[in-house]
Amino acid sequence: MAGIYSAHDLAKLKVDTEGGSDTGIISETVLNHGSVIKDSLSMVIFIGVTNLFNYLYQLTMGILLPQALYSVFFSLTSLLVVIMVFSQTLTVAIAKHISSLQAREQAKSVNFFWKTSLKNSLLWGMVIFVISIALSPLVTNLLKLNNIIYPVIVFSSLPFLFLLSVNWGVLQGMQRFFHFGFSQAITAALKVVIAALMVYLGYGIYGGLTAIPVSFALALLISFAPLRNLPATEQQESPKVHLYAYSLLTLLAMLAITMLANIDVILARNFFPPDDASNYSAISVLGRVAFYAPIGITAAMFPKASILYESSGRHERLFLKAMVLVLCITGAVVLIYGLFPNTINNFIFGSKYPVVSVYLFSYGLTMALFGFSFFLMSYLLSLNQTRVAFLLCGIAFVQLILLSLFHTNIALMINIMLSCGTICVISLTLYIITTALRRKINGYRQDERSH
Repeated sequence: MAGIYSAHDLAKLKVDTEGGSDTGIISETVLNHGSVIKDSLSMVIFIGVTNLFNYLYQLTMGILLPQALYSVFFSLTSLLVVIMVFSQTLTVAIAKHISSLQAREQAKSVNFFWKTSLKNSLLWGMVIFVISIALSPLVTNLLKLNNIIYPVIVFSSLPFLFLLSVNWGVLQGMQRFFHFGFSQAITAALKVVIAALMVYLGYGIYGGLTAIPVSFALALLISFAPLRNLPATEQQESPKVHLYAYSLLTLLAMLAITMLANIDVILARNFFPPDDASNYSAISVLGRVAFYAPIGITAAMFPKASILYESSGRHERLFLKAMVLVLCITGAVVLIYGLFPNTINNFIFGSKYPVVSVYLFSYGLTMALFGFSFFLMSYLLSLNQTRVAFLLCGIAFVQLILLSLFHTNIALMINIMLSCGTICVISLTLYIITTALRRKINGYRQDERSH
């Protein structure tokens, strides 16, 4: 079955490792047979299609809705991105645990773990949905909305999203990247079609927002199809304490990186006049391409690095290959923004948001830094280095303070974001270097003790 290593391969890994092999059979499978480049590019294509539909969703609403209502719409969808940290954490934690099951030759436990996770995620999805509904008046006041129904519609997607995230985590952990990527792409495509149809029928912003829960519900049904052929259920005791601890710190890390890349849009809605808030939303729509472009590589790298780590394989080469791909993609996006800002802005928005051209390069560079930071963070999480969450939370806290104190204009807010993105990349790079050095020192000490 695709994505699951056989007991023979795992046994050969142990023999090769004891015999002095550099990487073992799993390393060879992950790096060569599994082809990190092939899987990464496959996910880049799927995530690229997904992001294309997500941008079409935003652009369609930007064109069809009045400028004032689009600012409201974009603030709510940006808030959803922050809330989705919980579901993304669920996906990462499940993918990590399934990678561990494969490395420990417990592939038949995947089915039991999947079904248990579905039950738990449905419960937590409903709990968070109820809490979100209770907080809707506060959200309405914070975002200066004139209708409490807007956030309620968005929050109604949470139960479907949590169940869908479980299925995505299983697919990613088993390295079924085609089904994983296709499921995400179809979700975004459904959202565009449903939103455009409902707005065309006269439902306005209500139709644009309703497309979110409807698309998640339909995508959930579709995502069950590739999971029908999981191995027969074999119940085994799962390391729940470790999984919950990993999930909690991963949640903090995901929340921090999401806040770093998205809080500016929410604050711009609160601090800026309506025209400036709309301009900032348009800048963000284009600039975030640099953030999302390399996510496919990160998605492909994570389960591979996790299996190598759990099997004591060498994951450094995998990381370096993926890093080169990330830098090439983000660099290309930023370069295009720097060379053709007016052409891109005129092609996408026409003359509706002329200020976008001025800030497209700097904001695109900012998002590229945060996209690279997300890649570095994911690599650390694949190695169980969950304490990176505290570092990211610290940077996010500093960013929030700076944006709250200094927000007189668009340029100042973008400069603060750019500075925080730079700090984030430098800090995470140093964290990875110190982690590698610490592992080498511990390895030397163990060798000395054995002698």
